[in-house]
Amino acid sequence: MEKLRALQGLFDSADLVFLMGAHDAVSAKIAQDAGFPGVWVSGLGLSAINGLRDSNELSWTQVMERIEMLSDRIAVPALVDMDTGYGDFNNVRLAVRRLQRIGAGGACIEDKLFPKANSFLAAGQVLAEPGEFCGRLKAAKDTAADVFLVARCEALVAGQSLSEAIDRCGLYAESGADAVLIHSKKTVPDEILAFMAEWDGRVPVAVVPTKYSDVEPAVLEQAGVSVAIWANQSLRAAIIAMQRLCGDLAERKTMRGLESGIADLSRVFELANNAELDRAKAQYSRYVPPGREPLAANGSLSRAAESVEDVIRLRRAWSAVQPLAEDAEANLLDHAGATVPFYQGVGAQKLSELPIVDRRAYEYGIADFTSRAPTGENHLNSSGTTGNPLTIAVDDASWYAVNYHFFTQISELAGLPPDGFAAGELAVLFVSNKPGRDTFVRPLPALNYGLYARLQLDLSAKAAHTFTRLPAQILYGKATYLLDLRAALLAQGITSPPWSPRLVLVSGEPLHTDDRARLTDYYGAPVVDALASTEGGLIAATRPGENDYQVFAANVRLEVLTDDGAVRDAGVGELVLTNLIYRDTVFLRYRTGDRAELETDAGGAQRLVRLWGREPRTLRFGTRRLDTRELTERFGSLPGMGDFQIVSRLDGALLRWMPDAGWPEPEALRRSLRAAVDELLADQEVEFELCSRITPPGGKKRRFR
Repeated sequence: MEKLRALQGLFDSADLVFLMGAHDAVSAKIAQDAGFPGVWVSGLGLSAINGLRDSNELSWTQVMERIEMLSDRIAVPALVDMDTGYGDFNNVRLAVRRLQRIGAGGACIEDKLFPKANSFLAAGQVLAEPGEFCGRLKAAKDTAADVFLVARCEALVAGQSLSEAIDRCGLYAESGADAVLIHSKKTVPDEILAFMAEWDGRVPVAVVPTKYSDVEPAVLEQAGVSVAIWANQSLRAAIIAMQRLCGDLAERKTMRGLESGIADLSRVFELANNAELDRAKAQYSRYVPPGREPLAANGSLSRAAESVEDVIRLRRAWSAVQPLAEDAEANLLDHAGATVPFYQGVGAQKLSELPIVDRRAYEYGIADFTSRAPTGENHLNSSGTTGNPLTIAVDDASWYAVNYHFFTQISELAGLPPDGFAAGELAVLFVSNKPGRDTFVRPLPALNYGLYARLQLDLSAKAAHTFTRLPAQILYGKATYLLDLRAALLAQGITSPPWSPRLVLVSGEPLHTDDRARLTDYYGAPVVDALASTEGGLIAATRPGENDYQVFAANVRLEVLTDDGAVRDAGVGELVLTNLIYRDTVFLRYRTGDRAELETDAGGAQRLVRLWGREPRTLRFGTRRLDTRELTERFGSLPGMGDFQIVSRLDGALLRWMPDAGWPEPEALRRSLRAAVDELLADQEVEFELCSRITPPGGKKRRFR
């Protein structure tokens, strides 16, 4: 019922709503992540991805099996293209009953005969007799009243008159249709606009602008159209992308220069929701009923922090191992050699004698890197940026260090003394828009028992109201999360926050110069950019107003794997990390996937002079390469620029852009952007795409691909 009501709300909206076509669960999830409030499950798409014609060669039961998988993967409603209903009224009853159990949202049935003929084929456009089709609609509604029913009228496609289309749609509404879909295969929207001028508005109207795809949304909205459907564009885009890659690979026989044009493997795992499985493993694989938690080797309870007492317990565990031994590396080597299977027998006397390991080694053998003498049962779930998400075990001291002492180190770096925080008052507010995260409140003993809260915001008026009531000393989150919150506040007319934090802490994705400026200007606080990861904990952070990253020597040691294959303690290359804190799962000389320039002084203190993370240093345009920082500074500094993304192609580039929240002159921004492109990329074919959003909720910003 929830998706039915959601779909009904889209059709009842005062504004024009767009649904995105989907042909499987992945394309539906991508559409949802892009911001579409609902999807259209295309009959053509379902047939095409199975190599079948759009003539009901895929049976209705096969269609429903795919709908069930698709609907289960998304939170937004789906309007299912059920063609003609797969036969007569009885077939319709069977199909909508199954769809009702799935709970997808709605069904669309067209007034042609079974087997259907695609609307854009030259022949075969035979309409059903109105009374027979109305019987199908009545049967559908009587069988499943809680399935939103759309009647698709093909009269204009079949060459019938406008009056015939109006009469048919009126009958369909009287027979139980919740909305009608009027279709046209002309390359201009004239037929649609003529229909809307005559339609009495008794039920909402949907259209499918496949042939007249360049129509301005305002034209449809002013005509009274409620919903427009991009029915098959996603499928067609995927076909072109696959053809291009397959052709290139067949010719080149190497992926060199092509990798940037395809999705990271991590995105595949993200769409498949691997992270949820890891969370479930942590929850269910070693479940102990409340009150029966076993004691760990050190006498502490083997579970994560769930109360004030738990946090204090974890702090004691951390305090017991502070300060670290003078030779932390030797201490860790001894521990790994004695208890961690991968390192037993290696006999290394120093870090440089250990092998370099990458994500794949942990993916397929996490037990090999886990101590056989565990000291806790706490688990951290990685985001899986560079591969399949991992669940790793850490002891109590490590758990405290990575979750709570983290803020002590940041506060010290930023010059915020512990006595600047008040017991029982909000010290740190973590803002998230990532679906599935829980809200919590925990104390921070080292910050005078100020509170650490994680708040899951939907970035609406409600979120803005909630934020105004939660003054925190430190505002924390990904740059994208905090910029989304800023946009939500601006949308509510809050041009400056009702309170200002003393520090804005950003981690989890690249912090670009323009984003830093927006955060500083709006929240009225200095910004600290932290490099942290599940495997590394808190690795490094900038001081307010500085660009260099100070490496936290008590937590990690860093090296770089240079382009010539050498591993050094200074230079430019991929960061190689040794975590000095974790004991239950060890990360020694671990390739992080992040690229940086590392400096190490004579005393061993380290800093990152530059951090590219997983973004490329340069981007290829034809035979030229441009520094991505130059592109960021040029495009990001344009007045009114909210965000942009450049997708490099063999034949040019795609430039996706969006104005800043509340920016009143998007056309002026477009002209400025055009001028900047003509200056930097004068010899390139650049396609422009205006977006309402570029980074999906919960996702990491990627400006260059």
